[in-house]
Amino acid sequence: MSKNEPKDRQTVKNELTSAIRQSKKERRAITTELNARGPLTIPQLADATGLPADEVLQHILVMMKSGQVVEAGEKDGGYAYDVKH
Repeated sequence: MSKNEPKDRQTVKNELTSAIRQSKKERRAITTELNARGPLTIPQLADATGLPADEVLQHILVMMKSGQVVEAGEKDGGYAYDVKH
């Protein structure tokens, strides 16, 4: 075991913790927009949050799987999503 190993593990832990916090912050931004504006499409959410559309889509998929977000029909030529009430 090298003497740098604990630091490397701590660095990895810090990076993972930071990534998780960032994801939670981004999902809160998506939820805030949906609560304020109602059903929105991926491009609309990307514009509203400033996040890239591919990241918004990934968050929406995770949020749908966990039951936080549902499909809310079609809007402006795409699927719209809303918070589950």
